[in-house]
Amino acid sequence: MAKVKITGHASGTGVVTVTAPNTSTDRVITLPDSTGTILDNTSTLDATKLSGALPALSGASLTGVNAINGGRKNLIINGAMRVAQRATSVTSVSTTAFRTCDRWLPSFNAMGTYTITQEAASGLSGFPTSQKFLCTTAASPSSSNSFRLYYSIEGQDLQSIKKGNADAEAVTLSFWVRSKKTGTGQVNLSDNDNSRNVNKTYAISVADTWEKKTVTFPADTTGSFDNDNASSLSVMFFLDGGTNFTSGTVTETWHSATNANTGAGNTLAISGAINNYFEITGVQLELGSVATDFEHRSYGEELALCHRYYWQPDAGVYYYLMQYNESYKMTQVQLPVTMRVSPSVTYTVNDGSGYGDYNFSPSQISVYKNSAYDSAGSWHLLTLKVDSEL
Repeated sequence: MAKVKITGHASGTGVVTVTAPNTSTDRVITLPDSTGTILDNTSTLDATKLSGALPALSGASLTGVNAINGGRKNLIINGAMRVAQRATSVTSVSTTAFRTCDRWLPSFNAMGTYTITQEAASGLSGFPTSQKFLCTTAASPSSSNSFRLYYSIEGQDLQSIKKGNADAEAVTLSFWVRSKKTGTGQVNLSDNDNSRNVNKTYAISVADTWEKKTVTFPADTTGSFDNDNASSLSVMFFLDGGTNFTSGTVTETWHSATNANTGAGNTLAISGAINNYFEITGVQLELGSVATDFEHRSYGEELALCHRYYWQPDAGVYYYLMQYNESYKMTQVQLPVTMRVSPSVTYTVNDGSGYGDYNFSPSQISVYKNSAYDSAGSWHLLTLKVDSEL
């Protein structure tokens, strides 16, 4: 093998050895026709020497690169299950309603009973809370029964996906999950504006162990999201159900909504036995085909985002009715943030007669009572719940 030796300057003693490759083909290295220094680990590269277009890079091929956590990359509010205004634990659940963690809607149709809790996410670093669904009465689903977990997003918050356009974006969902059951779970995206769905599966490999899952949903060039405050996209975890929802196929491309595909890949059967459970946290939905680190927000910021959809004052906070005119007393409640729409309101009072609703808007509500200005007594709202959920 040929070698070329370059002896150092007289003041030095080092020798640079250049070893030729083990090949019969000639190799040519052309040196510049000028005086200069070959780059070493202390040299800098003049920007003028870097010209032309860089090759396309795949993020999936890059390693050792720290993610840049841009604000609001996560399209999910309360993905870490930190906010639970309504309750932290509800037992004997068998019907569909928001129960514990804000923005997450468990949907049941004759699937036994459950205890739903906001849990301390033991054994998972970086996530202090999770949401757990514990089966307390088992059920074997008939064809039309199902158990699902929904999260819905306003259309005006989805415009960056560019759905329905030629340059539509893929989105990636990542989450942490723990379950007593191993097997295959299924998660779907539903385009509620155009009745289109896409299905993906994930594997729970080890029982009672936190596992991080990542699924990427392809771009869809058919059907744009409405630019409004209604529900345009739902993330739906299918956890158990009958043949109306499991007899189809898992279709990993966008297609017209098909009930039979909704849980076609699911084998978890969470409702099949007492003490089965499904626990989840760290849910993130973001643009692109690469899952980045979870976007942690402060509790105060997460709570304010949740208040757009639901708000209730702390226990023990009362709103007293003051004389409004000669015939009515009234209380006006300024809401902490502007809600999605004029809310539905439920309240209890210390005296249950003669109350009425007045001027409910996304920013305030008012409640009045028929009461003359000279009437004795004190009236106030004992509890208040303000709801504009999707």
